[in-house]
Amino acid sequence: MTYKSILISSLVCLICALGLSAAGLAVNLWLGFERNLAGNLGAAIITALLLCHWRGWSLAGNTWLVLYFSILCGIAGVLFLMLLAGLSPFWTYSFDSLSSGEIVLAFMVNAAAFTGTTKLAFRQGSAT
Repeated sequence: MTYKSILISSLVCLICALGLSAAGLAVNLWLGFERNLAGNLGAAIITALLLCHWRGWSLAGNTWLVLYFSILCGIAGVLFLMLLAGLSPFWTYSFDSLSSGEIVLAFMVNAAAFTGTTKLAFRQGSAT
């Protein structure tokens, strides 16, 4: 696997993460849920931090492990944001079913996109 394919797969995943987070922010602003912005930003930050782990697992070549790890981290991220919603002072982090659904969708799409691009990168790397 070349550095170029690693970079491309990481960029695709990052674009998916940022795109879904931006879409979530736009929907919340359009619907008037300004308090949910913190939850969406938290999801974007957690997803960006997990990119480092995903890239490390992809170097090992086990794409199923990448997918399972992504799903587990997505569940952990949602639970973490729900904990922030309950413990934050003055209820700064509003958390309703719409924002939690967006977060779960973002993590699942990111996991699928990264797994697919990793498989494609490994096929291209083994063909060369």
